[in-house]
Amino acid sequence: MKNPSAFLLKAAEQQRMSHAYLLSGNAKEQKLKALRELMRHLLPEDKDSMIDIHQDLLWVKESPMIARVQEIRHFASLTPTRSPFRIIIIQEAQDMSEASQAALLKILEEPGASVLFFLLAHPAAFLSAPLRSRLQDISFFSSSVELNKEQEESSQELSRLKKASLATRFAFAKEKAEDAKVCITILESWQDRLHALFVERSRESIPSNTLRTLLERTQEAWFMLRTTNVNTRLAMEHVLLSL
Repeated sequence: MKNPSAFLLKAAEQQRMSHAYLLSGNAKEQKLKALRELMRHLLPEDKDSMIDIHQDLLWVKESPMIARVQEIRHFASLTPTRSPFRIIIIQEAQDMSEASQAALLKILEEPGASVLFFLLAHPAAFLSAPLRSRLQDISFFSSSVELNKEQEESSQELSRLKKASLATRFAFAKEKAEDAKVCITILESWQDRLHALFVERSRESIPSNTLRTLLERTQEAWFMLRTTNVNTRLAMEHVLLSL
């Protein structure tokens, strides 16, 4: 889809909105911009008010746990107060636990006529198949991901490690594993660069299995470090073995 933002706005203008959307892809800022434009169209707002605190909008900016899903259920059960819809936006949906996804699925299986859901997830594959089946997937991909200075340095480190010996790679994993948050930042920058490269190669030819495996393992390790107590060093080594 060349212009997913325009697609959503056109659906709203024609009053042909689906009840639940999955905004997938690596272009996070594009997704947020598209949502804010759409909310300004769907939700009447007072002068100088902030659209993301509208009475008929619940914007969950972190992956919700079970308790937050119950809050979502309650919000979805209420009648809109100032607009045609009750709208629920869930960022970082890819980090939801299996239990939270199952609880959210039950809500989506019996959607209210005046409720709209928007889930933002990357990688979307971390959402369960039953949950994804209830969502209309709108993809936002970018082959040019802008990184901050720290992320850019991590991305360059990946290139150097690819040429290094296995002993050097494992020494790197041991050093960085002392701080899981640092590893998460590193893997996030690697993931964005690898995904951009994968999209670019896909346009030109079929990406190599090596690139695909490296991207999958990077995504896996990033997800596990954010959501479980996996051994940080082993998670990093698992990725570095794929270089």
